[in-house]
Amino acid sequence: MVRTAKPRKRGRPSASQKAPGRDGIVAAARRLLEKSPPHRVTNQMIAREAGVDPALVRYYFASRAELQIAVVEHIVSTWVAAHPPPDATPDEQLATAIGGMVDFARGARSMQRLMIE
Repeated sequence: MVRTAKPRKRGRPSASQKAPGRDGIVAAARRLLEKSPPHRVTNQMIAREAGVDPALVRYYFASRAELQIAVVEHIVSTWVAAHPPPDATPDEQLATAIGGMVDFARGARSMQRLMIE
């Protein structure tokens, strides 16, 4: 007797796929928020960008505000990681700080709006 695999529930990835998880959803939200203002980005858009069901977005994040905070934390952590070590010269520290601010402003047109919301 040959057993066939049961179809998986809606939104659940197949066994051959790896679910993007929380980090994948945050990365997808960040990509969308870099292009669009926060009030235009919906959970469905984020789910589509991440390749998951919208229920998974709601599973990890109870509200849009919680997801937006996670995106801001991700941005800040990558920005902090790019800073030079404390023993760098003042010129190196200043150059890195200015470069980080420029990259941040260029890569996130609506980030000021995100921070306010």
